[in-house]
Amino acid sequence: MSDKKFTNKDMFITIKALLTGDDVDETDPSDAELIEWCDKQIEILDRKADKAREKAAEKKVAGDELQEKIYNILAEADREMTADSILEALDIEGLSKQKIIARLSNLVKAGRVVKDEVRVGEAKSRRMAYIAIVSGGEEA
Repeated sequence: MSDKKFTNKDMFITIKALLTGDDVDETDPSDAELIEWCDKQIEILDRKADKAREKAAEKKVAGDELQEKIYNILAEADREMTADSILEALDIEGLSKQKIIARLSNLVKAGRVVKDEVRVGEAKSRRMAYIAIVSGGEEA
């Protein structure tokens, strides 16, 4: 092996030359250097994939915790609640209405919450309200 440091570009050019049958000279990376470089690149990709999986799992757990908090608020409520009222009840800094609605949609799909349209305020604007279904399929 030579003491010369090869760039990623050098490695790819040499690999391409080998695959296309072009000549490679002694200044290009050797087969052993190419194999070592490929192994290193594979290791880097594996580490990135592991980190991405870990982050996705952390986000899922955080989302599941938020979803359970939302469900518990609905289960304890004595009335239907809109996403805005749930957001107020949670009082978590940085939490958006969109995140609440996404978790509510998951709860509706899971059959744990019922969604209904209600009229709110003097203008009687229409909003979606949610109510939890507690044991036995009865609404809270």
